[in-house]
Amino acid sequence: MILPTILALLLAQNPERPVKLADGGFCAGIAWVDVGLDGDVIAEWGPDFTVYRYRGPSERWGVYSGMFAQTGNGRERLFERDGVQVDRISQNGQFAGYVAEDRGHRQNHFFGPVFKGNLGDLAFFRRVDFGASGKQKCERHPVQ
Repeated sequence: MILPTILALLLAQNPERPVKLADGGFCAGIAWVDVGLDGDVIAEWGPDFTVYRYRGPSERWGVYSGMFAQTGNGRERLFERDGVQVDRISQNGQFAGYVAEDRGHRQNHFFGPVFKGNLGDLAFFRRVDFGASGKQKCERHPVQ
């Protein structure tokens, strides 16, 4: 009971803030995510994590950035790229998004109604850059 209260107090001290987009995207921790220019991103900071929420005219989704994503009890490898493993996750048999984890165990958990839990979701990850180019963009345009 104390932990939820502490988290609520910490989040209350760190309300949502808009994220300034640069180069058509933003840094989500271990990845640069291209979103274009037609939507908004807000960030919610926690004690050791950040949750970004994208709202655009045709899609909504979020991405957690931290070390302890709520990954459910089922994981299935989707792909690995640039040293980052991306798994489809489920909670009690229900699709719950995708977790990307780098070799340092830093994670992004992609979630929301834009994802359907099928191979069609691979198209979304074409705009997610885990590689050197993405890291350079993150260095040039950190989220603050």
